[in-house]
Order: sequence, then structure tokens, then C-alpha cells
Amino acid sequence: MIYLEGTSELIRASDGTITGRFGTLQDVTVRKQAEEAIARTNEQLEKIVTERTVRLVLKRPSDLVLRALCDLVQLRHPTLLRHSWACY
Repeated sequence: MIYLEGTSELIRASDGTITGRFGTLQDVTVRKQAEEAIARTNEQLEKIVTERTVRLVLKRPSDLVLRALCDLVQLRHPTLLRHSWACY
């Protein structure tokens, strides 16, 4: 897939009628691919942060923390990291 970015302007005669159009197209494929790679990396990092947070919380879970964690990860009755507990 190729990504293009363009601009254009109308060319008008002195009476205001349109006589043509001038424009440019620029290949922005490399930039778009880099943006997509950054987005994928950010998603992976968010997943890692969430998993590590879960590990830390599960070392010393409290009832309130478990409820908040259930809300955070949007799970019902999950089994996370070999620890079973029910969400409220």
C-alpha cells in the first residue's frame, strides 16, 4: 500500500472563473509505516505495563485492589498468573 498526501489550489481568471488546478502529491508511505510501528509498540508496552501491574498487585491483593483490578482489565472471574479470584 502506498500513502499519498496532497494539496491543490484552483487557478482562476481575473473574472473569477476557474481555469485550472495546481497541486502536488507526496509519498508519505514511510512516515505512515513508522506511525503504525510506533502504535504497535505502544500497544505492546501498555500490555507489558498492565501485566506487570497485575503481578505486583497479586503479590498482596486486598479486596478493594482486586475490585479495582477487575475494573481495570475488564474481566469477570479471571484467573491471572495462576491466581484464581472472583471479581465483584
